Amino acid sequence: KIGSFSSKVFFSILLCTTIFAFLGCSDFLISSPTNLKVEKIYSDRIDLSWDPQLGATSYNLYFSTKNSFSSASALNVLLESAVGITGFEPNTKYYIWVTACNYSGESEPSQMVTATTFIGAPASVEMSFSDTDIKLLQLMEAILHFQQMLLLI
Repeated sequence: KIGSFSSKVFFSILLCTTIFAFLGCSDFLISSPTNLKVEKIYSDRIDLSWDPQLGATSYNLYFSTKNSFSSASALNVLLESAVGITGFEPNTKYYIWVTACNYSGESEPSQMVTATTFIGAPASVEMSFSDTDIKLLQLMEAILHFQQMLLLI
């Protein structure tokens, strides 16, 4: 049985090699992912999803601040088809593509989507009051207190 199993495996490999040689390897490249969507946007994070591609062993996400796939930076996300990516600049428009990968190579890019990150919150807020502002606030507080006393009478 071991010998017959080995000859079946050898025959299968020979058949696949013959088909690959006859059709050309490019005929077996994986298709581009579909339905790329921006799910949520933050000031430094973008959540994305797409339809899983049958036969994919990983995906590459491409990001750029220009509408140019060739200038985009790649990030491998393994087998996930929904991810949240951090590290973006606030208030910046990004162009995004996804490709599927398998043993035969990388697919063509998906349809492009765009996302503009939100303006980030300031790291700190400073407030200052002048002596006049404090006196005005104290006066307003005294007037409110006086009005409350009049209502009680």
